[in-house]
Amino acid sequence: MRKSKFITLLRSLTPQELRQFDQYISYMYSGQTVASTLFKYIKKYAPDYQSERLVKEKAFSKIFGADMAFNNKRLGNVLSTLFAYLEDFLLQQRMKQNGVERAMQLLHIYKERRLSSLSHKTVTLADKLLQQEKQAGMWHFLHQMELNHLTFFHLNDKKLDLGIGSFEDCMNNLDLFFVLTKLKYACEKFNRGNILQEEKDIPFLEELRRYCREQGESLPMVHRMYAQMLDLLEQKELDQYQAVKQLFFENYAIFQPIDQLILLGYLANLSIGIVRRNNEEYLNELFSLYQFGIEKRALLAEGYISAEQFINVVIVACGRRDWDWLSWLLKKHTSDLLPDDRQNVVHLSNAYIAFYRKNFLEVIGNLAQVEILDPGIAFRLKALQLRAYYEQYGKHELVIDNAKTFELYLKRHKKMSEAMISAYLNFIKLLRKMMRKRVNKDQLIEEVEASKPLLLKKWLLDKIVELK
Repeated sequence: MRKSKFITLLRSLTPQELRQFDQYISYMYSGQTVASTLFKYIKKYAPDYQSERLVKEKAFSKIFGADMAFNNKRLGNVLSTLFAYLEDFLLQQRMKQNGVERAMQLLHIYKERRLSSLSHKTVTLADKLLQQEKQAGMWHFLHQMELNHLTFFHLNDKKLDLGIGSFEDCMNNLDLFFVLTKLKYACEKFNRGNILQEEKDIPFLEELRRYCREQGESLPMVHRMYAQMLDLLEQKELDQYQAVKQLFFENYAIFQPIDQLILLGYLANLSIGIVRRNNEEYLNELFSLYQFGIEKRALLAEGYISAEQFINVVIVACGRRDWDWLSWLLKKHTSDLLPDDRQNVVHLSNAYIAFYRKNFLEVIGNLAQVEILDPGIAFRLKALQLRAYYEQYGKHELVIDNAKTFELYLKRHKKMSEAMISAYLNFIKLLRKMMRKRVNKDQLIEEVEASKPLLLKKWLLDKIVELK
């Protein structure tokens, strides 16, 4: 029951949203006493809903009486009803909070019902709201295009201001939406290619770049930012990196939170290769980016930092041996994680800290407390566990067994990136070669250098050098 769709979604509510949902059910569904009774029973176990008392049998007895035999299907139907109520509630909340989306939906409704006067007022309202948006992402330009389209192609509505919905504006906003979307996807393609050695074949790439050059500073800043980031992701030059980083720092506040997160992530990934290639201070550079992200909350998406991003920050701080800062991070910012992730991420973070401090048994102990949910995090956990076993026990059967378990886990998760899975499988293959009784160190180092894709390359090279 604790893993039901309803409780999973309910767990994401803030205390204020929970109170509002309670009021919503009481007002909208006052006659649905069974659903209301179950909700009140579940609500007692907020905010984590992990109590051992929160089980199906107890909940069923609470709402239907102790004398009635437990019926799993009947309870499931009530949970499904509550889930539908919660979805409707969240949709209503979203419409209240997002004026542009609300106006656009109303405009569609009024158009369908041929209510020209209301359509005209809503067009004016939607245009005003769009002009007031301070952070223009790609959906801003899509909404502008949609508004222009609905206006231009409904010329029978004589009250509409055709200046707002001109055909030229419609085409221009379509171009802005397409260009920004294409730039973002191209950047992601190059980013993945740089990390996982994937192919970077992108249709219309040269046309896209030519358009951006021709438009120059007439393009919105978010377009210019992604255009420069695209060039950086391809060319990877230090001077270029510093210029793009400065452009981001100066303008991050006008980008939407999701763009702040994406752009900062690209800079972080690039700093590892670009700065390290030129000097040994890349860890300090990467750490400064993450500090900026934490301070400006630019690492958050939808109000939360992802488990993977948090672990990235921890690993970089571990590399700098900045134990005091790590203690501060875990004390002050685990609340920025999703509630379901917090306990697992704390254990995994402590495992990384123990690994860098060479307390390998402590690593294994912390990892044993992590409940694996996301395959991406699970890959990291199992790779860390495998390295900890090797560090603690050397060429031991435990390492061989863990390598086999990890390999089987990777092969079961075919929906994950093929390049990511291949990178970990190559890591396991090379680790096995390290485990042989006789190892040609020079030959194995050459093989590591030639292996693509490959993760944890530096650790492998360090361990090979240590072989006797």
